[in-house]
Amino acid sequence: GFVREHFFGKDPATKDLVADLTDDQIWNLKRGGHDYRKVYAAYKAATEFKGKPTVILAKTVKGYGLGPHFEGRNATHQMKKLTLDDLKEFRDYLRIPVSDARLEEDPYSPPYYHPGEDAPEIAYLLERRRVLGGAVPERRPDHQAIELPEAKTFDVAKRGTGKQQAATTMAFVRLLKDLLRDKKFGHRVVPIVPDESRTFGMDAFFPTAKIYNPGGQNYLSVDRDLVLAYKESAQGQLIHPGINEAGAVAAFTAAGTAYATHGVPLIP
Repeated sequence: GFVREHFFGKDPATKDLVADLTDDQIWNLKRGGHDYRKVYAAYKAATEFKGKPTVILAKTVKGYGLGPHFEGRNATHQMKKLTLDDLKEFRDYLRIPVSDARLEEDPYSPPYYHPGEDAPEIAYLLERRRVLGGAVPERRPDHQAIELPEAKTFDVAKRGTGKQQAATTMAFVRLLKDLLRDKKFGHRVVPIVPDESRTFGMDAFFPTAKIYNPGGQNYLSVDRDLVLAYKESAQGQLIHPGINEAGAVAAFTAAGTAYATHGVPLIP
């Protein structure tokens, strides 16, 4: 009677809802957070509601389905293995066709279950994986050919500055700008700046290459009146993680291995 008293019994109206149910029936009621139809309906309502934030309160039981030694126990995180009885109850709950004998062979190493290659669940999983680009992790050595920049792209860098001294940062940014302009090669270049960009003079990239933001620019930048103001776009080419060197290294790694993971050679 614990659930009847402490959950439904706090209000006469809710107590009346379960007046005709036994304690066992109440105990076996499925919580809303474990009812996939209700969860789906809640998310559907949340995505369709416009104008205000939506909160979904989903009541769940920690360790749900793992048996009485795990369900709702504060010690769940310290418990590493199921007992044989827990394992059998878990199997029954999920309706996995594995016999008691197979579980009893080694309770700490239960067998894997495969429903068969023609099972609808397997077909669904394989189809989703195919849509996502194949099995992971996988690095493909073959990729599309790259057409290198035309020789004239390097003309300015090769010409030098004569007797006039030039900062190496300025020379590098100029070369990078020329590479970005190359019609056959420029779209593969991924500038990554873990800082404000202007120290290097890379603000010249903002109007043309733009800063990548999957949601586009949804604010007015403080430098909007400048010629080289911040410009963000879902089609942006410049990765700007902010003062975040670790994020820049992660972006560099992702772009540098894109040839193997996505079949698209990029130059970070």
